[in-house]
Amino acid sequence: MPAPILRTTLGDMAGDVPASARVLPGRLLESGFTFTFPDIEGALTAALAEPQGGGAPEAQ
Repeated sequence: MPAPILRTTLGDMAGDVPASARVLPGRLLESGFTFTFPDIEGALTAALAEPQGGGAPEAQ
């Protein structure tokens, strides 16, 4: 993810997102939890495409 996009989207928290880290939430995945957006690109795309006050799409 390009640094300017992270800074625009996350502000001061952008420095907390290391580009090389691959972190998996083992316990959540083992318990069967599924993420609405399994990767950062999908999450940011959805967040930037929604009007202010929007949230994740409702589960069907």
